[in-house]
Amino acid sequence: MIGKTGIVLGVLIMLLSGLMLVFMFDAPTQSGGGLADPSNLPVKGYMNITLYADAGGWNYSHGAINPNLYFPLYYVINFTVIEEDNLPHTLTINQGPTETASSLTLLSTGQITQSPGHVSKVSYEFFKAGIYTYWCVIHPTTMVGQIEINSTAGNNTTAATVSSTSNVMIHSFESAHDLSILVYSDLSQILGSIKAMTYMVF
Repeated sequence: MIGKTGIVLGVLIMLLSGLMLVFMFDAPTQSGGGLADPSNLPVKGYMNITLYADAGGWNYSHGAINPNLYFPLYYVINFTVIEEDNLPHTLTINQGPTETASSLTLLSTGQITQSPGHVSKVSYEFFKAGIYTYWCVIHPTTMVGQIEINSTAGNNTTAATVSSTSNVMIHSFESAHDLSILVYSDLSQILGSIKAMTYMVF
């Protein structure tokens, strides 16, 4: 009788452990730390960003790894995440320079899937200025980068949309004229830009 009871308890413990793992790795896209978008937020523009999910780092083999991202306040950011390595990943954000439990999972493992090439999308509007961290909760030491939200950029810049499958750095300034969007994909594009600028100067 004791043996059967032990087996039943063991099965129950295994089931509970499995449910905990599912909750942790396949967390729903719900709020954490007050990060969920409130209703009736003003929208000053839209931007697109593509990230490649790889345990070696975000955008591994697609430009700079774990790039820093820069967005204006009150812009809706359309995230596209492409699965790369057949491993589970999440796209999770937190306000502050490090990963914490008070976070918001924008895309879960179930949404990103483990099928290489699978595309998942989510939109999020940053409504608080400051530094944010984005990471994968399953690979927190290798898949982690920072997002900077400029408190004044959204006030005077025109709406801009950036689509990229490489490292994207978006610097927002006080006027639309100063809005600089730099997209680096490979060395040949950089050299081509330098060559074009040389022709313009001379």
